[in-house]
Amino acid sequence: MIVPGGPNAEAEWKDLVGASPHAVGEFVPRLLTKDNGWLAAYFDSLSRIPPEQQAHFVARPRLHDCYEALRGKTLSPSAMSSVFRPDPTLLLLTTRLQWEPNGDPHVPGNLQAWKNILRQKTNTELARNWSVETKGWNSPDGLLDTMFALSRVGMEGTPAEAFLVLSEIDARRAPGHRLSGPTVELMATKFALFRNQYSIFSEFPELSDASISAFLTTAEALNKVPDHTLRGNAMGIFDANVMLWQIMARQGEIPLSGRDESWQGMIKPFSHFTTSAQLFDAGRSSLAHLSRAAGGDSKSSQDEIVDLNRRPSADKFRRSAHSPRSGGKNPRGARRSAPGFARYAARAG
Repeated sequence: MIVPGGPNAEAEWKDLVGASPHAVGEFVPRLLTKDNGWLAAYFDSLSRIPPEQQAHFVARPRLHDCYEALRGKTLSPSAMSSVFRPDPTLLLLTTRLQWEPNGDPHVPGNLQAWKNILRQKTNTELARNWSVETKGWNSPDGLLDTMFALSRVGMEGTPAEAFLVLSEIDARRAPGHRLSGPTVELMATKFALFRNQYSIFSEFPELSDASISAFLTTAEALNKVPDHTLRGNAMGIFDANVMLWQIMARQGEIPLSGRDESWQGMIKPFSHFTTSAQLFDAGRSSLAHLSRAAGGDSKSSQDEIVDLNRRPSADKFRRSAHSPRSGGKNPRGARRSAPGFARYAARAG
């Protein structure tokens, strides 16, 4: 029987399963029944990833350590209790985990940032409620074990999901432009609320840590505006301007060199307002900055803004979408809709 990692990993799988992969009649039943099906789920997830990715996971002692973390101190709920995949985050973790040149798992930010994240009250309570054991650690592999343990949490917005999303964002950034520890900590803290908006930072890796921080700080402030109507209007206007920026940046109307500054200039006017009139001025000021960044006039009319959005030719759009930074493919999330903050206003109301 072919096991993840190939012949070189057969001894490791024999230790885990309790039978040799060459004795298929014994190996398969033991694999399926051991630990209420969790070992089979682990085997299945590793079987679905490319050989080069498998090689990282089957390296000693990682194969055993990751499984022990996944298995945890309780086998409930059983991995065989449903026809659906018992741990979808596990498959994402094994598939999308990034690696350093020395073979260590890539850690967005730094280890201290993730220690702080996992010590937050909501995360410690989450681990306790799901009977997940998160042991102390001081290495990237120790953090990886913790992510395997947390992958069993059956809900959205978990630290394991945040780890994967931030790893994806970090991987698209230039080596000298990686996410800092404080930025990772901020993004993980706000992940449950704003995770659906994080694709924009993967699509546009040139946005700096300061731009990410400004976005999250402003979005959270808008979500806390006490007046329901003012909050809804603010989020709607902010959402529209973010969408316009995204369209213009994709089409190349906002040049690569000006994207970070234009993003911050588009967001800044929303930092201070208390009345509808002030909100109107903030929205207009933000739009004017966006128009100037795209080569238009700060006093452009509605028709001129629409014309500005459809100005680029098809060839110009293709050059933007197939830039070296995007690897010759449309950026991740390029076909998705822009962030939708209006639903947060409805939720908060």
